[in-house]
Amino acid sequence: MVNDINAYHEFIPGCITSKILKQYDSSELTAEMNIYKAGISKSFTTHNIMKKNKSIMMDLVEGPFRSFFGYWHFIPLNEKLSKVELYLNFELKNQLINIALGQIFTEIVNSMIMAFTMRAKEVYSG
Repeated sequence: MVNDINAYHEFIPGCITSKILKQYDSSELTAEMNIYKAGISKSFTTHNIMKKNKSIMMDLVEGPFRSFFGYWHFIPLNEKLSKVELYLNFELKNQLINIALGQIFTEIVNSMIMAFTMRAKEVYSG
């Protein structure tokens, strides 16, 4: 579900578009996400490397960040239940952008986590 980037815009608040730009193989891709909140629209591109059922690591390719690194970590708790952790570390390109987008991006990430929780209930409970 986390790897279904083409569907992000369907359930993540503030995500206008989301698409895989290039699929290298089953474990590596480049993707773009366009976010919009409070009248500000920004897009960013990441290079993602997946370890099936374990993790997804994301590195910045292009976007409003000086640096951006993140990963999803999937921890099996039992046959049907997993704990999912998201770690993001980012720095925006300049102080003005940081003031304008820092809080907005944090809010989007928080709503994204809630959206994934709700999406998981929808997809896997039915």
